[in-house]
Amino acid sequence: MADPNAVNYIGAAPLHYVCLRKTNWRGIANIILENGANIDCQTLAGKSALHFACENQLPELVEVLCLFGADTNLLDTEANTALHLTLLKEGGRDTVKQQIIEHLTASGANCLAPNLRGVTPLHLASGGGYMRSLQLLVQLGADVYAMTARGETGLHLAARSGFAEVTQFFLMEALPLLDVQDSEGNTALHACAAAGSLDCAVLLMRSGADVTVTNNRSQSPLDIARVRGTDLSNNHNPELMQMLKDANKGGACLQS
Repeated sequence: MADPNAVNYIGAAPLHYVCLRKTNWRGIANIILENGANIDCQTLAGKSALHFACENQLPELVEVLCLFGADTNLLDTEANTALHLTLLKEGGRDTVKQQIIEHLTASGANCLAPNLRGVTPLHLASGGGYMRSLQLLVQLGADVYAMTARGETGLHLAARSGFAEVTQFFLMEALPLLDVQDSEGNTALHACAAAGSLDCAVLLMRSGADVTVTNNRSQSPLDIARVRGTDLSNNHNPELMQMLKDANKGGACLQS
């Protein structure tokens, strides 16, 4: 048999390529591993076969690699673990991500690990709108109050991306995050105003978000919404801006 540990110019071995396939090559992975492949071989970018399988949303291959003892906490060059890469992959079914998370954590994956930007798997699930994955991570011990290197919380990320269900989850599980400011002084409501996320803004304001808080540029959420209106941004939401105006005039938060 050919050398199972031979690598190409990017440092990828045969096992890496098995984990790039969209079809199920579980049997081939077994053969390569049984013939002495280094399961934790990393490419020049620090990616292992497990990383590739997670990126490509292949739960059956993830299961095989975990059974063979793959290091679930191995870091790539950006300090992403297999959990990060599972959730960094845009699109894909949340149920598939959930399956992969279950395999990884059953094999010792650390759901609290931050990457170089201070981003944890919980942050990625929040910003990606992966509700099932988020709930599972929290059940497994993920910190709902975790902040990125920029001081952003899961609530900031969910609100910016317009994921109302995830936003509501944080309001139920971690209400003290409501007016937390990131390193630029922005609250989750600022994030909504910048992104035009009306539904999330309604949830935040009904929960008591302070509409008068200003960021490091002395901008309130209304100021941010006005900027989006003057630059004709795709994120401008006239209804959201009017709601913020009304709340500022009334000096109170939106009531349910």
